[in-house]
Amino acid sequence: HDAARSPPAGEQDLPTLQREDYAAYYTDAEGNGEELIFSDMSSRELSAVLDFTLEREGVGAIQWLGETDIRGLDLDRLVTIEDGGVSVYDNVPEEERPPVGKGLNKRVIVELYDILPEEGEFRNSEEEEDFRADIKAHTASMPGAEFVRYERDDERDTWVWSFELASLC
Repeated sequence: HDAARSPPAGEQDLPTLQREDYAAYYTDAEGNGEELIFSDMSSRELSAVLDFTLEREGVGAIQWLGETDIRGLDLDRLVTIEDGGVSVYDNVPEEERPPVGKGLNKRVIVELYDILPEEGEFRNSEEEEDFRADIKAHTASMPGAEFVRYERDDERDTWVWSFELASLC
């Protein structure tokens, strides 16, 4: 984003994200993930954030695919990323939630970190493949979910399960 061309957004357009273990990212023109500094962005930029991503350190992340309007959103209230799951708009009455394709109710990729069998790390590749098959089957049982990957992420030093959803509510 280029804040030099547009004035910073007004207070009413700034999203709220005050939880210290959460961070927000976007995809820049070169395709790199960059941390979002809401106060440096114009209202126009906040209205079309490319591949907006919220990550909770050590727990997981949600990436909204394409452009997402995050102006004025109370992300602390609307989004929860917990061990083994995510929720969006759970604190909002159903009649106030945006229709599919609008707001945060759109296509996403969810990543959950540290997803391992109860016994912990795999002892061999056969256990790993069996667990991956279980994860794929579980993903297939989730309405509208599509398996993306289950693999070791050395950068995060954990196993990551990724799946795509058409919407979150």
